[in-house]
Amino acid sequence: MNGLRTSRVVVIDDDLECATPLLLSLAQLGIGAAYFNGEVEQLPLRPLTGIRLVFLDLRLQSSVSIDGDKQIQSTLNILKKTVDLNNQSIGIVFWTRYDEDVAILEKQLELTLPEFQPLFLMNLGGKETSVNQWNKGTFSPTKLRDSVSRLFEKRLSETLLWEWDQAVHDAATQTVDVINNLSDPSVTDNSLQLLGALTVASCGQIDILPIDAVHYLFESLNPIHFDQLENQTQYPSELAEKHTKKLIRLSKTKVKPEQAARLDGMLLVASISSTDKIVQPGDLFIGKPDSSRYCPINRFEMGINDVLDRIELKFTKDAEYKKKHEEHKKELKKTNTSNRKKLLALTKSMEKRKQSILDEFRPVLLDVSPKCDFSQNKRPIVRFLGGFIFPDKHRDLLSQPDFIYRFPPCVYPGLDGIWHLVFNSRFSYGLKNPGRRIRTKPAFRLRRSVFTDVQVWFASRCARPGYMSVS
Repeated sequence: MNGLRTSRVVVIDDDLECATPLLLSLAQLGIGAAYFNGEVEQLPLRPLTGIRLVFLDLRLQSSVSIDGDKQIQSTLNILKKTVDLNNQSIGIVFWTRYDEDVAILEKQLELTLPEFQPLFLMNLGGKETSVNQWNKGTFSPTKLRDSVSRLFEKRLSETLLWEWDQAVHDAATQTVDVINNLSDPSVTDNSLQLLGALTVASCGQIDILPIDAVHYLFESLNPIHFDQLENQTQYPSELAEKHTKKLIRLSKTKVKPEQAARLDGMLLVASISSTDKIVQPGDLFIGKPDSSRYCPINRFEMGINDVLDRIELKFTKDAEYKKKHEEHKKELKKTNTSNRKKLLALTKSMEKRKQSILDEFRPVLLDVSPKCDFSQNKRPIVRFLGGFIFPDKHRDLLSQPDFIYRFPPCVYPGLDGIWHLVFNSRFSYGLKNPGRRIRTKPAFRLRRSVFTDVQVWFASRCARPGYMSVS
């Protein structure tokens, strides 16, 4: 039943009779909610993820204490066991008949859940509890919707992200409907045949494991899902559309470099599943000193100096090297011979610093084989493009010759901090029998649009005819 876990709302109340009007109100709004009575044996096996809104009775009868602090502390501990609070985009709507509970809640949130910052806190009950209002019919579903919606008037980012979340879910539902409507019920297992055809469209004729088949099926479903997502007509809502001018204005400002690097890392590359054992186009390998002989970089005995050939590194942009370089120039201007030892020491010191910088550069190889050759299982040789990756602190050292392809600074899977990825069109390699000779896991995989751009650039560099000239 994994495919039915779509609740975004949780209701925690120890009195089902009192909670029923709220559950019915949410149902009328088309919002599914997971209900818990607060008893330990009724809580989920693990905290629920993806929850956006929690309706919470602050004083659960499961707490034996009548002290407000202890009761609310107990309630918050139950909330922690029910909902994954690592997501900071969670709003809490609560009710209580005690006015002092609002201040107690704010205090206990800091003490009991110091890492959790709720998106908002909304009190539905004062002296007369919200449950009584619902029972009297004075709290309608539309009133509930409008009360919560008003809290988002100034929360454009959450409004847009929540709407995108719902739009993706709706598009996935429509994708399933498209496949089911295409199926012929008179043909046995026709739906499974269609899914098999989609799997082959992605993986082609290569031999795959059952767990890989699901991965390739999902890859083929993605463009169908994206098409449904682009044609969602009910989004954005009036509330989101009302604030899009601010969104457009802010989109023209720059985010922090660390944030930009993380976003670009998400947009440009994908992590590789631990179960993905097949090397395919777009996979990137990073050289390590302890890499085995099954790493393609070690197979080619490829060092960083190889891919840096003919690329000028401006070492004087490094503060430590520049200091030594300036001192070396001053000593050269002196006419006496007594400073030879100092010059020699400075030269060795400069070379040592240069080498320490180069040690932070690591060679990489990218599988640039045609996707169709991979899918049709007819690539006797895997084609690799060489390059290197280096940390952001050396970003100013690299010149920009026309034979290199440089990525924007990114945060990459498995690497700490911000890195720069560079490919050198002058270094391409080929390897036979990749399935047998490559057994190391790639560092990550370029997303298809980015990989296509690199392929086109590399092809243009390889296909240039050139000409003879004496100048």
